[in-house]
Amino acid sequence: MKLARQYFYDRGEPQRQRFVSLRPSYHGSTLGALGLTGYEPLERPYEDLITPSVKVPSPDFYRFKETDIPAHVEAVLLQTEAAMAAQPEGSIVAFVLEPVGGASTGARMLNKRYVEGIRALCDRFGCLLIMDEVLSGIGRTGEWFAWQHWGVCPDILVLAKGMGAGYYPIAGIMAKGDIVDPVQNQGGFMHGHTYAGNPLACATGLAVIRAMQDEGVVANVREQGAYLRQQLDALKTRYDFIGDVRGIGFLQGVELVQSQDTKAPFPAAFNAFSKITEIARDKGLLIYPRRCLNGVEGDHFLVTPPLNTTPAEIDEMMLLLDQALTEFGQLLS
Repeated sequence: MKLARQYFYDRGEPQRQRFVSLRPSYHGSTLGALGLTGYEPLERPYEDLITPSVKVPSPDFYRFKETDIPAHVEAVLLQTEAAMAAQPEGSIVAFVLEPVGGASTGARMLNKRYVEGIRALCDRFGCLLIMDEVLSGIGRTGEWFAWQHWGVCPDILVLAKGMGAGYYPIAGIMAKGDIVDPVQNQGGFMHGHTYAGNPLACATGLAVIRAMQDEGVVANVREQGAYLRQQLDALKTRYDFIGDVRGIGFLQGVELVQSQDTKAPFPAAFNAFSKITEIARDKGLLIYPRRCLNGVEGDHFLVTPPLNTTPAEIDEMMLLLDQALTEFGQLLS
């Protein structure tokens, strides 16, 4: 956010102060990033402290009301265009999105037409496109970066998590040269942290990337991610309370509903996402729960195995998940 803002400031466009992001979405919990995040429980205690972004609807390929997905995408793009046009002329810094949703959406997907439409809107309004790949980047979706599935390159790319493979915390941003150069020419990026450029973190990140290249990890995710998805889809046919399975590679989400026919979410007070997570944990399986309808309802969990997971390990995971789902179903009887 700061780099995008400074880029325009250094270009003599200080009036660009507003960001656009999706609801629901997750971009972090610090006060600046929380302004981009669209997840009501996280926002509510800090509403009077944060500077909120302009929130526009995220595509929902499960609960859309239009005749089909292409019509839904066009409707969402029109709403987005109207929201951006309603802002003062030349006031938007950037549009920020997750190319594949994370915790706030349960791996909600975009498609090529939507991302191309957002790119076109950014170009029309003269703002940047920032993609948050903290979760989806570094191989998790079967490509090095999730944006590569759609072929639409962002202006700024945000990375973390997988860069360190869990061994050491590291995060970073990548930006196009025509953004970096003007900032550098005006004295450099006005930003810093005590532990920025940490040598141990950087060495860890380099070692992780080299190991992933040497061991064919991204190709493994692409191949085994398809197998994982097949197994999750098979579970959906067995349990009527699995409403949707979505995602790509090793970033898969499962949404729980009262009925596949109605798609009605469970009452929030039932805490379905917490119950299934506790049952799975007791059986030795870790899943990642949240709610995908603005954090208020729509229980889901993520299935995000290590990137070197084998078919045999997927089979073991699915066996445990099957047992957990069976026990969860007994709670509904």
